[in-house]
Order: sequence, then structure tokens, then C-alpha cells
Amino acid sequence: MINKTFKPAFLLLISITMCLGAQAQNTQQEYLNGKSFFKDEKYSLAMEIFKPIISQNDSKEYAPYASFYYAVAAYKQQYPALARDMFLQLNERYPKWKNKAEVNFWLSKIYFEQGDFKQAIGYAKDKSHKELNAKQKKYYFNKVSSMDSLKMWHQQFPKDQDLGFVLAKAITKQSVTDQDRTLLLSLIDDFDFSEDDFEIASINESIKKDEYQIAVIMPFMFDKLAPSRRQKSNQFVFDLYEGITLAAQTLNDHGYYVKIYSYDTRKDVTSTNAILEKEEMKSMDLIIGPLYPEPSAVVSEFSYRQKINMINPLSANQKVIGNNPYSFLYLPQYATQAKAAAEYVKRNIVNKNSMIFYGGTQIDSIMAHTYKEEVEKDSFKIVMMKKIPKDTSRYILQMLTSTYEYIEETRDLNDEERSQYILSKDSVGSIYVASDHRLLASNVVSAVEIRGDSIAVVGSGKWLEYKFIDYSAYERLGITLIAPNYIINTDSTYNYINEFFIDRYSTPASKHAYYGYDLMMYMGTSLHAYGTFFQKDLYNKEFTNGTLTPGYSYMNANDNQFVPVLQFKNSSIEVINHPTTASDHDN
Repeated sequence: MINKTFKPAFLLLISITMCLGAQAQNTQQEYLNGKSFFKDEKYSLAMEIFKPIISQNDSKEYAPYASFYYAVAAYKQQYPALARDMFLQLNERYPKWKNKAEVNFWLSKIYFEQGDFKQAIGYAKDKSHKELNAKQKKYYFNKVSSMDSLKMWHQQFPKDQDLGFVLAKAITKQSVTDQDRTLLLSLIDDFDFSEDDFEIASINESIKKDEYQIAVIMPFMFDKLAPSRRQKSNQFVFDLYEGITLAAQTLNDHGYYVKIYSYDTRKDVTSTNAILEKEEMKSMDLIIGPLYPEPSAVVSEFSYRQKINMINPLSANQKVIGNNPYSFLYLPQYATQAKAAAEYVKRNIVNKNSMIFYGGTQIDSIMAHTYKEEVEKDSFKIVMMKKIPKDTSRYILQMLTSTYEYIEETRDLNDEERSQYILSKDSVGSIYVASDHRLLASNVVSAVEIRGDSIAVVGSGKWLEYKFIDYSAYERLGITLIAPNYIINTDSTYNYINEFFIDRYSTPASKHAYYGYDLMMYMGTSLHAYGTFFQKDLYNKEFTNGTLTPGYSYMNANDNQFVPVLQFKNSSIEVINHPTTASDHDN
């Protein structure tokens, strides 16, 4: 029997217990009601029910769950900031909650969507959600379109395997000429990735032979040739081929045996396909050509499928290479040329104010924007970047030589607007002209000479062909020329080729004859030095001297990375960036 003294207290305890039980049952029911609304995607109603449960001190059993569903409902209702804050509060109030990994997954998702990758990666480390986190990270990293941004994040999180995987994938999707192969191989090695996960064409072991078979596939147009004293429209093709065969003879005379097979594409895909169907094509060790885009695309596919190296002797367009690791450019691609200009300016020009003028072609635009991107990495300021159509090239002369008196004629310009048109003496350190256009070149040179200040001009090596620019002006003004196809005309080999053409054709050799000779000498010696897949060695070789050109560098690239930079000194042309440690093939 209960003592009468304690009976009231006992009854009060019973009452409180029953009350608390009823309240707990009520909280449980409210929670279940909220969850039911959540399942039915009635998120606003669910949030209203969960809200009081979250704040109740005596509902710790349901509060973390209510907080979680409240946050998810807020996200579903397009309130990511509210959802984020609730997830953060949940982590703070219940640091040991058994579903914390789920909370962190959602926080990672929200931060990714907000562009805060640093926070997002920080919340994506729970091992219990490893696969989900990896999938989520790859999804958002794949949405990053900038290679530079991916590299930046990799530098901040070098041990993040998922980021490393996405970066490696992104590299392999680039054109071969743009791929950072050193970084790619480093990622594969660091994270022990399988090369099968990436589109990496495995290059077979190189085979050395006593004689190499070389196909020259070009638009000879033999069926349209007719006896005539007039120069053929495709004379450059024959000159190029003549240079190739003359070099082949030189190679054979020195014991580096090569055999040339010539094929006529006739500039069309049908003829090119017929060539590739010949059984002998599969046994070729190298293909030179074709010269035009459509036949080139067909041959590139054949080259990739049959694993036969090919090289284009005239193009500087990276599209010729695409993603074919067996395709090469004899010339530096346009972006490589612009980078050479930028490198010269960064190393030699103290005044970091720079101007860019470019012509109306897509090539000019590529070079101008590449140059801008490169110099700005070194804190250069582009004070003006202007596209100059052919018919308005005189604008440069007027703009660079204008005086305040000239501009005063336009009364509606204020001082700030005038400053955009008037350059005070020595205010600009360099002008990069991304164009071969004659009038553009002439007007820039004329303007700089009139100004008489310290502006350094960087232009195209093709300007040397324009006789209206006096060679003495190049030296007097210190003009620098980017000349990817520069031929050294003081060499004995140059005279030998020229005399050969005069003796046989009663005409001097053209530049294309020299290109063909130089290309064949380089390819022939590369084949005999390194075998059928010479790129394995060339990728690691900093520089090789050319026969008629200053030289080559295919270090980690499929286009020639060495771009001759020219200046006139003592009335003669000098290659000012020629490596002093240049070496020939090791054979």
C-alpha cells in the first residue's frame, strides 16, 4: 500500500509522465504528418509542420530528422541558402548524428551549385558515401568548361582522385596539339588510373628498318596537265615534290635509304579513298600530305586506323591534327606562333602597356587572342586591341600619329575620350600585329617611324616579301618578325638546290622546293634515328637543327614548337632565339 504522505507526489508524477507520453505521441504524429506531406511533394506544408518540431527542446528524437527533411524541402522549393543554413545548423546541434554523411552530401551539392568548389570538396569526404560523392564531384567538375580552372582546382586539391580523373579526361578530349601530355601521364601515374579509361592511342614500339617507304599524297592533277610555257596553277605542288625527291636522293647517297611513292588526290575525296584502298598503303612508314582539308581528313582517319605517321608540309591549322596522335604539322600552328611573339615581348619589353592590331581573317583573330591571353598572364596591360579591316588600315597611321591639335577639331570629345586616341611618347611598350596584310604592315611601320619613340613592333615574317618596306627600316626601328617558315639562304645546301633548279628548269628554286627538301631531310633522318614511331623520341627532345630552317622542337607536341624570331642586325637577318645548345640527330 502506498504511504498517504507520498500519494499526492506519486499521482503528480504519474500525471506528468502521462502528459509527456501524450506530448511525445503528439510530436511523433506531427513528425509523421510532416513526412507524409514530404513524400507527397507538398514541401511547403511539410516545412510548416517540421518547423516547431525543430525548435522543441524535448523532441531530440525527432528534431534532427525534422531538420533534415525541412532542409531538403527548402532545397526542393528553390531556397538553397535556407537549406544550406539548416544543414549547417543540423551539423552544429547534432555533431554525432548517425546520418551526418547524408547531410554533408547535400551541403556538398549546394556548394557545388553555388560555385564554391572549395567548400563542396570539403564536405565530400565521408567514406560511407564514397561512390555518391565521387559521382557528384565528377558531375560538377565536368561542367567546368575552362581547362585553366580545372588545373587551378587540381593544384588546390592535388590528392582528389575524382577531380584528377575529370582533368585527365578533359585533357584527352583536347586536340593533340593542345594536350598537356606531361600532366596527363602524371595524373594516370599518381592515381593509378587505367589507360583504358581514357582515349589514349597507344603508340607501338618503334621499328627500325634499312629502308623506309614514304607516300607523298598531293593534288598533282596529272590528268589536267598540258604542254605550256605558262606556270601551272599548282606549280607549288610540283616544286614541293621536287624538293622532297631531291632530299630523298641526298639521304640515299648517305646511306639513309628511303623510297618515295607519289599519289594524286586530284583535290577530291573519291580519288583519295581510291589511293587508300591500295594494299601497298598499309605498308607505308610515313605519309606526306595531303594539302587540302577534305582529302586530309580522310587520310587522317586512315593514318589513325593503320597507325601510320603523317605530316602536312604547309598547313599551320591545328584542325589538321585533331585528335590523331599520328598526325603532325611541319609548321608551328597559329597559336604556337602567337605564343612565340608573346614570349619574346615578355622577356624583352619592360613597358607592359601593349597594343594589338589584327586583320579580318579567323587566323588573325586566333593569333591576336592567343597573344593577349599569354601576355596578360605576365601582368601586361592591353591598352588597345582592334580589328582592322583591309579598307581601314590607314586608321592605324592616323591614330598612332595624331596630335591634340588634330583631335581638337572634334569638340565633343572630353579629355578621357581623347586619351583613347592619343598616345603620348613612350606610353606604349609594344605593338603586336597579328596579320600578313600588306597595308596593315606598311601603316604600322610608317606610324612607328613618324612617332620616333621606343614602341617595339612585333609582326609577321611574311613582311620580308613586301618590297615597299625598306630592310633598313627593320633594323632602324628594331622591328621583330615571327617567321615560322624562315629559310636560311646563306647555306651551301640552299645554293645547291637553287643551282639544281636552274640547271634543270632554267628557273630559280621556289620557297616550296626548299620546304620540301628540308621536310624530307628531317623526316628521313628521324626515321633512321628513331624508327617508324619517331615521335616517342621527339617528344623528349628539346631541339634539333634543321637543314634549311633554324630547327625543330616537337617536345610533347605534334606541331613544331620552335618558331624563329628574327631581327635585322648589321644589315643581315639574325635568328635571335636560336638555342645555343642545338644538336642534330644522334645517329
